[in-house]
Amino acid sequence: MVPETPSIVGRRAPDEVRTRVVATLGPACDNEGTIRELIDAGVDVFRLNLTHGELDWHADVARLVRRIEAESGFAIGLLADLPGPKIRLGELLESPLYCQVGDVFYIVSGPPLADSRQVYLTMPGLVSMLQVGDRVLLADGTVAWRVVAVRSGEVECVVEKPGEIRSRSGVHVPGVVRGLSALTDEDLRILDWLRQVDVDFVGLSYASNASDVQRLREELSRRGIVAHVVTKIERKSALDNLDAILEVSDAVMIARGDLGVEVDIARMAIIQKEIIRLAKRYRRPVITATQMLESMKNSPLPTRAEATDVANAVLDGTDALMLSGETAVGKHPPLVVETMCRIAQQAELLLARDEAYRRGVQPTTYATPLESLARAAADLARDLGATLLTVTTRTGRSAYTLAKERCFVPAVALTDDERTWRALTLCWGTTPVLVPEFRRSYDPIRYLEEYAQIAGVPLRPGGRVVVLGTTLWTSTRHDMVVVHEWS
Repeated sequence: MVPETPSIVGRRAPDEVRTRVVATLGPACDNEGTIRELIDAGVDVFRLNLTHGELDWHADVARLVRRIEAESGFAIGLLADLPGPKIRLGELLESPLYCQVGDVFYIVSGPPLADSRQVYLTMPGLVSMLQVGDRVLLADGTVAWRVVAVRSGEVECVVEKPGEIRSRSGVHVPGVVRGLSALTDEDLRILDWLRQVDVDFVGLSYASNASDVQRLREELSRRGIVAHVVTKIERKSALDNLDAILEVSDAVMIARGDLGVEVDIARMAIIQKEIIRLAKRYRRPVITATQMLESMKNSPLPTRAEATDVANAVLDGTDALMLSGETAVGKHPPLVVETMCRIAQQAELLLARDEAYRRGVQPTTYATPLESLARAAADLARDLGATLLTVTTRTGRSAYTLAKERCFVPAVALTDDERTWRALTLCWGTTPVLVPEFRRSYDPIRYLEEYAQIAGVPLRPGGRVVVLGTTLWTSTRHDMVVVHEWS
């Protein structure tokens, strides 16, 4: 019988889709009905893109998510994505504006603008840094201008690559802007505001090195904000310092839009694989983002290339897939999430059949006892055909380590920490369950049985569960693997 007052929080059964889904909130999905539909479709984490929208709007929608979470009993992650020092176009006199090859435009130091051929940037000082011959890339590199003349307070450019630009479009000037801090004054103001918003992850934009990540940690600590740091890899300098960044980050995001402008587009797929491979070595969750199902902002079906892109990210080993404009401003957000989950599930079926991947992709030697125990627990669960693979965790580290074994036995993580419960929404193939009672009685089997009854997971006589745990809950070490058979 399920207790009248459950001692656990977790009514969600293990998902058939192991890859996690991050969805960006926006005008297309800022109401209770659509958010519930998105969760039902498979969203694990909602992203607040703080580059756009008023902070009051973000606070309201965050509170709505938390209320739905409390009513559902599901852990729902919230990621606050800082704007960072991205250079953008200011407000155009005409938006959108199409640039034809050979058209001439002028970058000026600021408004007011005399005509539609003039634009200004959110970093006024950049005008004085530009030189004849520099390339100015706009709208994630889809439009390219070349500087042909520099005058006092004005830079003349000619269009080399045509396309459409809009107000607030992103701007890149390769090789010109260096040494910018990843945290701007606006970011610090947003961090002050974040003290009133209950988020689980903070996204650091345009990090170049580990010092940028450490500074964000210091600023969060100074404000009493307890959140995991997701470092966005979108600068070439971040690739150059990737090992050090992974060492100090809680997770990373492959932000392919800006990164694809900074590096040779021909290498983008290879770079994605290299980041995922290295993140797995450091046992850090990795999110693959940008234009995953871009055409579904308007179309009810993705392109074949997009479907292949999503599947390949799963096959590469990504922990999560992120949707941006597809859910924030698209025509049918729940359908996009459902489509992404269907594609991911098919890719996971291939992984599950690939014995070489399941048994051989990880290194054969491990640096810590935890890594060896995680491999042993995963192998036992596979060999015994276990009903559930379970890990008890205080910080989430052991759950992330177990997830990197890519075992397809349904996995559950039991924790007594609410922050960890939500942070595990980024953990591949793992259903987080909150067990506050661990503080008084560390009895994984008892609470696992309670969870299974509440979530509707069948525990048949003779069925087995494998538990990666500890002999002492107050310790941070894992030192045992238990096989329990239901009677």
